Formats: sequence, structure tokens, C-alpha cells
Amino acid sequence: MSRFKLKNFFGHFASTSVGILLSLLICAIMLYFVHVGKATVEGIYPYFTAFAVPVILFLYGKKEDQIPKP
Repeated sequence: MSRFKLKNFFGHFASTSVGILLSLLICAIMLYFVHVGKATVEGIYPYFTAFAVPVILFLYGKKEDQIPKP
């Protein structure tokens, strides 16, 4: 599988509702570990942003879809 196809697959997966729910779940688990004290914010930050970005892009894309076109 070429790099482009793989990137395209992950981009498509992240834009599906299952991908969004999975990303939200992983973010919630990471925040739980920070809350319990098993992990630090500095150590978890890169992973958290990696899983939060697809959610933000998904929500931003949905908002753009709702704007009526002239």
C-alpha cells in the first residue's frame, strides 16, 4: 500500500463517526490518566493533540457544510 493510499485511508477513517468517537474515547482515557496522576500533561500532550486534531477538523468541516452557499 503506497503512502498516499495509507494517508487517504486514515484521513477517511478519521472523518467517519466511528473514528471521531474512537478519538474522543482515547482523549478521555488520556485525560483520566492525567487526572489520576499516572501521566503528566507534558508527556501526554503530543499524543493528545494527535487524537484531538481529527475531531477538531471533523467539527470544523461540519460547521462549514451548514453555511448556506449564495
